[in-house]
Order: sequence, then structure tokens, then C-alpha cells
Amino acid sequence: MEDINNIIINFSKDLIEKVDGLVKTIALFGSYAQNKENKKSDIDILILIDDIYANDLNISIPFYFDNLNKILSKEEYKKIHPTTLTLTKFWNMILNGDPLILDILRKSNVIFDSSGIYGSLKRMLENGMIKTSPEYLETMRNKSQELYNYSYFLINKSFESLYNSVIYLIQYYLIKNKINVYSPEDIVEKLEELKKNKKIKKDIVEYFREIYDTMKRLEHKDIDKIDLDNFNKLLNKYIDFKEMIEKL
Repeated sequence: MEDINNIIINFSKDLIEKVDGLVKTIALFGSYAQNKENKKSDIDILILIDDIYANDLNISIPFYFDNLNKILSKEEYKKIHPTTLTLTKFWNMILNGDPLILDILRKSNVIFDSSGIYGSLKRMLENGMIKTSPEYLETMRNKSQELYNYSYFLINKSFESLYNSVIYLIQYYLIKNKINVYSPEDIVEKLEELKKNKKIKKDIVEYFREIYDTMKRLEHKDIDKIDLDNFNKLLNKYIDFKEMIEKL
């Protein structure tokens, strides 16, 4: 742990020297701060930079990141994983009582704190003086619902990708065999015809129709989201479908 402490202290000195005045706080958080590290653990460092000071002196934030990246390129700092927040962003998170920043604040060890405000906020949190605001609690609740909805949006988009993959594969087969049918609607009819004439397997047609019908139900809003179990089933069956097409 002594070697790690030296790495953290040397890193902090190098950074402060390069961007003098910008860095207000450097704190260690994560596994090393809680003595739960292992050989693969990163050294998680929170860095607060004074964007108000930077703006007043016309210092660009990219100037800070350029210097930070140069320092991190050194071999001795390869384990360091920095999280940089502007003072404005940090303060807004504190005012709202953002659970992420409160957890970091509670469990972190201060390395450098030029104004002493980080240490004071840490004690205020320990004394129960910093709490999540009712407004932010409502924001968290709404965000939770948004992310839940987004997860289903991604499932729907994943199904669309599977659908398009199936369309391309069937079009490949048809065009390769000089069958000039392009639209999904016409493909359904052509596949039924080919099945009737025993030129393709029934399983190919059934799989394509299931994919096609599901897509139509989604487009016509008969369903608003793809059933995950059904999607996994269709995804797993795609490999067999692809192999059957490529053997034709």
C-alpha cells in the first residue's frame, strides 16, 4: 500500500504542478480507499477542477485534459483511473444530493483539498446535513422509468436488426438464383411458392414468416414491444436458418 500511496501523491504533485490553480481537490475513492483492492484494481481518483477560475483567466478545459493525459501516459501511473468533475457540476450534484457523488464523498480519502471545502462537505454528510432533495428524488424516479422504456426500445431495435439480416439473406439467395423478388411482401409469396414446389425447406418459410409477421405487428402497433423470450428464440433459430439458406 505504501507504493500505491507514493503513486497517488506523485501523480497529484505532477498534476497540480502542470495546471496550477485549476485543481481544487484530489480524492481517492473505490476499492483502494476502502482497502478492498486486488491486483487488478484501478486506483480511482476524483479530481475537482475550478471552471469558474478557468473561465476568469481564459484557461480552456481542454488545456487541463491535455496535461492530464500526458501525465497518465507515464508507466508509473497506468493503474490510475481519474474521474474529473468541474466545481460547478460537483456543486450541483451536492445540492441535489446525487447518490453517486454522495457515495464517493462518504467513502473517499482526501489527498489534496486547497480550500478545505471537500473535507467540510464530507463531515457535513457524515452529520446528516446533506440529503437528496425531493425534486431530485422525483427526477431519479422518472429517470428509472425512462431507462426501463429505453431497454425495451433497444430490444425492439435489436429485433429490427435481426429482421433486416433475415431479409438480406433471403434476398441474397433469391437474386443468386435469378429470382427477381425484392420486397418483403413479395418474398413471402415467392417462398410459399418455392416450398410448394419443394425447392426449399418448410422450416425456412416458417422462420421467415414468423420474423416477417412479428415485424408487421410491431410496425402496425399491434404490439409495442418485442417479447424477450420470443426474441431469444428467434435469435437462436437464426443460425439454423442461415445454414439452411447457405446449403441451397
